[in-house]
Amino acid sequence: MTTGNDTWWWMPRGWRCVLTVLLSSGLWLSLLGASGWAQIATDGTVGRATELRGPHYEISDELGRRRGRNLFHSFLRFNVHEGQSATFTGPTTVENIVSRVTGGEGSSINGNLGSSIPGVSLFLLNPHGVMFGPHASLSLGGSFHVSTADELRFADGSVMSAHLGGDTSFSVASPAAFGFVRAPPAPITVDRSNLRVGAGQTLSIVGGEITAAGGSLQAPGGTLALVSLAASGAVPVGEPVQEMALDTIEAFGNINLSDEAQMSTSGNGGGTIVIRGGQLTVDQAVVTADNTSNLDSPGVGVDIEVAGDMTVTNGAFIRSGALRSGRAGDIRVRANRMTISDNASIVSLNVSRGESGDIVIEAADLVSVSDQDSDGLQTGILSFGGGQNEPNEVRVETSRLEMSGGVIGTPDTDLVQGRAGGVVIDADQLIMRHGAVIDSRSIAGARGGMIRIRAENVWLSGNSQITTNAIAADGGAIEIDAEVVRVQDSSITSTVEGSAETQGGNVTISPESVVVVLERSRIEAEADAGQGGIIRIEGFLLSDPDSVVSADSDRGTDGTIVIRAAVNALDSVTPLPQNFAQTTIVLSKPCAEQLRGGQVSSLVQTGRDGVPADPSGGLPSLMVGVMPGSDGRSERRRGEDEGAPARRSASDRPELGPSQSVLMLDCPKTQPDRAAARGMP
Repeated sequence: MTTGNDTWWWMPRGWRCVLTVLLSSGLWLSLLGASGWAQIATDGTVGRATELRGPHYEISDELGRRRGRNLFHSFLRFNVHEGQSATFTGPTTVENIVSRVTGGEGSSINGNLGSSIPGVSLFLLNPHGVMFGPHASLSLGGSFHVSTADELRFADGSVMSAHLGGDTSFSVASPAAFGFVRAPPAPITVDRSNLRVGAGQTLSIVGGEITAAGGSLQAPGGTLALVSLAASGAVPVGEPVQEMALDTIEAFGNINLSDEAQMSTSGNGGGTIVIRGGQLTVDQAVVTADNTSNLDSPGVGVDIEVAGDMTVTNGAFIRSGALRSGRAGDIRVRANRMTISDNASIVSLNVSRGESGDIVIEAADLVSVSDQDSDGLQTGILSFGGGQNEPNEVRVETSRLEMSGGVIGTPDTDLVQGRAGGVVIDADQLIMRHGAVIDSRSIAGARGGMIRIRAENVWLSGNSQITTNAIAADGGAIEIDAEVVRVQDSSITSTVEGSAETQGGNVTISPESVVVVLERSRIEAEADAGQGGIIRIEGFLLSDPDSVVSADSDRGTDGTIVIRAAVNALDSVTPLPQNFAQTTIVLSKPCAEQLRGGQVSSLVQTGRDGVPADPSGGLPSLMVGVMPGSDGRSERRRGEDEGAPARRSASDRPELGPSQSVLMLDCPKTQPDRAAARGMP
């Protein structure tokens, strides 16, 4: 039975245990290379059946079948070990070499796989699993596609099965899609391999669970695709895989990138990295699509879409950069939940005259940014620089955005070259803690960026910031449209550090908002030598005396603060005292503990509750401690024993108003001094 985590599931259980030990010890490759088990053998379905001898295998077109520009091969076994090579040969008219492995064994590639045919693309299908070892490499002029699919579908509708006995047509049309019939598909493992195709070509890995630990996968200026399925379906071949939607497959598999693994399409135009799966983990790994040319990227540089959760952690980063004057590609990520933590980041970069691309994050449930110990590195969704004409944008759309430290936007760095890009947050809940920052800033005479936040609740605490900043130009702007904005020991600022001609940015909070500013918080639109900006708050504003709402200029003209709040409680909030009453004094032993002979205290409430006439006053109630009597006690009924507790009838109670209560306490002990308990004289 196939299991998603067992690359060698096809082996007997005992052999799998032995192989696990060999894999962990690093001896597996040398042992396999010394045996005859790893020979390449054809199955005789498209050419003569034969067993090839190594260590350098030459696979000629005479062992396969040509159909138009396609050359088909069918193998019983296909393994290439360390120090070995497998080279496909044939006429220069061949464009695609299509190979299948039908013997029921997974393939191990730990040597060189290539072709002497210029520009030819190689397809390798083994539905029983493929593993690439540390010494695996490619020597191809065209693209390389490896898959554990059950069949290969062609543009004319014909199908080549990867299983013996299946319906098979050897078509002259171009390969169009990988077809998965049996579920779940077998896995593909890349173990410290270095697989690289030529410039502008495609490297695709399509199967069940995909694991890349160490090594590199490279398609400079081309397309690099990882697609993991856990159910039947079809995956397009080559560039059309980017148009593949998640709703076309019932279930997707897991993709794990770890141990400094590198995925890259960096080169002319930046290329495109496409990832489709169920769960994606990028753990201490690198995904880059940098444009190294003066040509603009054709569009999306990194395109990730997973049905489940996505995690980027332990210093991992996903980057699309403009290293010369050409524009970088955009980064697009879609997931259910997304977590970025521990020095990890998603980065749009500009280090020259080119424009950085946009970053768009869409997570149905949650986006979490956590940076507890950055070690000087920044965790988050970062945009370094933007072009002078078309500034880039960072957009996050989710139900809940939680930031515990970390940065979203343009961080404080000298890498910012042009006008700051915009930051757009669209979330039901925005929660920022522990110094979290949403930032859009610029240097070198470029205007600050725009931050737009739309949410139900916005909560900043623990020195968190929403800020735009310009060094030598006009400030940016901050617009917040939320039901509740709570700023606690944090700040919302749009500031300028330029000359007298500059103007501070604007801060606008929607009329429907309840704004609470507490504990030394700041809402500012200030300038240094220029004119202060404009702060506009038209909802409900509540602020304590330690907090600041300011549009001042240190050396220029102050800005404007417009507050049209329904209730303006600015500077009217008084913090509660920190010295509380001593409970040991206020709460002495209860009456029931003090009394004997069955005596107990009682609480009797009659009448209706009410509302104090003055907010600073108490509820008007009649407090009755002891009813009048000759001995200072409540009257007893005739004939009752003197030691018995007093009883009262309804007639004993005073006449009450509509919102008065009676408190009757039969407690012989003297009550404690309440004034002393509160520290009063």
